[in-house]
Amino acid sequence: MKKQTIDTDSWATPWWAFRFAEKYFLQGYKFLLDATASELNAKCKFFFTKEQNALKKDWFKILNSIWHKQTVWCNPPYSKPLPFVEKAIEEAEKGVVTVMLLNTDNSTKWFNLCVQHAAKIVFVTEQRITFLNPETGEEAKSGGKRPSMYVLFDNERRKYKGLETVYLSIHKIKEIGNRGEK
Repeated sequence: MKKQTIDTDSWATPWWAFRFAEKYFLQGYKFLLDATASELNAKCKFFFTKEQNALKKDWFKILNSIWHKQTVWCNPPYSKPLPFVEKAIEEAEKGVVTVMLLNTDNSTKWFNLCVQHAAKIVFVTEQRITFLNPETGEEAKSGGKRPSMYVLFDNERRKYKGLETVYLSIHKIKEIGNRGEK
């Protein structure tokens, strides 16, 4: 009998990687919406599933009814990040702050859109992020196929600071993400 495999696009972000993004980029604020989640791997109270299709939703309008600071977490399917990068850029024009966790591939259109529109990119160094099986919560046997990067879309910040690039070791990211956690 062949072992059933889980679609790697649905693997979950480790909590420390999510908390790093919140602490590092939002500095006291919390993410209100997880744009690409499932019941098993959602990181926020409010989230869109694949069936709800975040690409067809108005993030700003939905978030504006919840809180004055519109903040979105988005770890899109690594196999097709382009439409989510384009959506984050569109929503940033309305004032939504989005942090994305993406693989690093500077030969792609979406990577170059990030460079053109992001306020900050943090490249994860030394090791790849190991994602979690959404059904068991266990780590994959090895890290992702490519290195990762965090991308901040925040038009106000970009306007005043331009694009900032940072290189952080996965060890420092884990340290920040786990700080204050039990």
